[in-house]
Order: sequence, then structure tokens, then C-alpha cells
Amino acid sequence: MNRSIFREYDVRGLVDKDLQPGADSLKSPFYKTVNFVQGKPTGFVNYFYRSGRLHFQAQVTSTDPDVFTDGTIKYYSESGEIQKVLTYIHNKLNGEAAFYYPDGKPQRQGYYTDDRKTGVWKEWDKSGNYGIGAYSND
Repeated sequence: MNRSIFREYDVRGLVDKDLQPGADSLKSPFYKTVNFVQGKPTGFVNYFYRSGRLHFQAQVTSTDPDVFTDGTIKYYSESGEIQKVLTYIHNKLNGEAAFYYPDGKPQRQGYYTDDRKTGVWKEWDKSGNYGIGAYSND
């Protein structure tokens, strides 16, 4: 049977601003959902603001739905705008990354290799003017 359930992260199933177990259920700004098939997490782990809007989404890549070692993780603002998209391989930033201004417009985009910025990064100011920056890890 395929069903979406609330997976309790702690007794209340709520988490704090850093997505860690919430100490006070009245102050915890997020809750999460995990899809389970035959007792194992599958698909995506979704963290939601209390308003019900999506805050964080990651594909489940292990038997522990709180461990995200491979795949793309997306973060959203409370108004629903995308904030950042990060790619992980072997529990490190590897691949494309994109960051956005609060209004959802692009801020910078580039690549990581083993948690370090690499190559040429595209950058935009708040007005949308485009620029390029290069990064070296020497």
C-alpha cells in the first residue's frame, strides 16, 4: 500500500527553523511528510511551513528519510518563491547550484565540486542585470 503519512521527527513531528527537532510545538515553524512503501521511505521528503506552503523538498536516497546524500534539494520561501536548488553526490555539494532573491529572480548560478565553488558562476543583481564571476579554490 502506498500512502503519505506524517513521520514524527520527534514526539510532535515538528521541526525548528534549522529542520531539527522542535522543542516547543507551538513555536516549531515546520512539519514534514514522508511517503512510505512497505515500511521504507520513498519518493520525496517534504517540509512545510505551518501555512501549508512547501519549504524544503529532497528525494529520499537512503532508508533514513532524514539523510539526504544524493540528489537535488529545493528550498522555498514562505510566499512560495524558490530560494535555492542544490545538488548533492555522496553527501557533498557536487553539481549545479542556484540561488534566488526573495522575489524568486535569479541571484547566482554555478557548480560545486566536493563542497567548493568551481568554474564560472553567473550572477545577477536585484534588477536582473547579468554578470559573470570566476572562482578558484587554490
